Formats: sequence, structure tokens, C-alpha cells
Amino acid sequence: MNSRHCEPVVNVYVTTSTSTISTSPTTSTSRSSPDFVSNPLFHRSEAGVSELPQMIRKPKGEVNRPGRGGYNLDRVVNWTEEQSKEIKKYIKHAVVTKLDCTQSFTKQPRNSLLSIRQEAVLEFPWLANYADLWVVDDLVRCRLLLQQAALKKKNNALLAAEARARASRKAALQAAAAAL
Repeated sequence: MNSRHCEPVVNVYVTTSTSTISTSPTTSTSRSSPDFVSNPLFHRSEAGVSELPQMIRKPKGEVNRPGRGGYNLDRVVNWTEEQSKEIKKYIKHAVVTKLDCTQSFTKQPRNSLLSIRQEAVLEFPWLANYADLWVVDDLVRCRLLLQQAALKKKNNALLAAEARARASRKAALQAAAAAL
């Protein structure tokens, strides 16, 4: 008779808040590194032991606020210049075409934000190494702020041009009235 060798199934439980990985109900391994969180998708090594890939956690603080307890995104991600340019160009296009740049990140439609996240991971698979895709959200936040500043500057320039035109018309009317 042909007998099959069955390996016991190992359940993997991941708790991100305590960074504890439990490979069975009775054993657990603690991860002390605050920069990584375990990915529930695991790989088998040649020896048959499960290895959990590490995901990069979001640093503490707010993006681009290093003087206020935040962090500089470009320094944290440590991408090549080419990677940085490509992803930023992609995010800029996505933000301009899919989001309302007059609204803050928190007021954007959730479906639009999720769409940008999903498409970004499809375009740049290495973004999946970041827990909860925090890096995509931070890039979108930064781009929205830049777009809002650009819109405000453009609007201020239009208002200034209108004010100059009104002042010019008023001066012309006053000169015409004085000539009469």
C-alpha cells in the first residue's frame, strides 16, 4: 500500500499591536524590532521551516515634520533617486486625476484613496513591503498639500490681477471724470 506522509498544519496568528507571532496556540515568538511587522503570508524555506517576511512600519510622527517629532519621508524610505522620481510622478498624476485637490486627505472619498493604493502597488510591487501601505498614504498627503498650495497661489495671483484691473479701471474712470 502506498501511504502518504502528512505534515501537520501550522496556524499562524499575527497580532500587530504587540508584535507577537504565534505559530500554534501554545508557542509564540516575540519580535523586538519596532521597524518591522510580520506579514501573515509566509514562505517555506528549504528546510521546511516557515519564515515570515518583514514589513516596514510607519515611523512615529507626521510626515515631513522632522522638527516637530516627525520624519523626512525621503530619508526613511531610502529609495534610489529613480525610484523616488517614478513613484512621485505616479502619485502626482493619480492625485490630480482622482482626488479633489481642494480637500484634505481625510475628506477624500475612501474609494478613491483605496484605488490609488491598489494601483500604486500594482505599478510598484515593492510598495507592498510597507505595512498598511503607509508610504502611499504619506505620498498622497504630501502631494495633496503641494497641490493645495499651488491652487492657493494661482487663486491669489488671479485675485491680485483682478484687483489691479479694478484699480486700473477705477483710476481711468476717475481720470475721465476729472477731465470733464
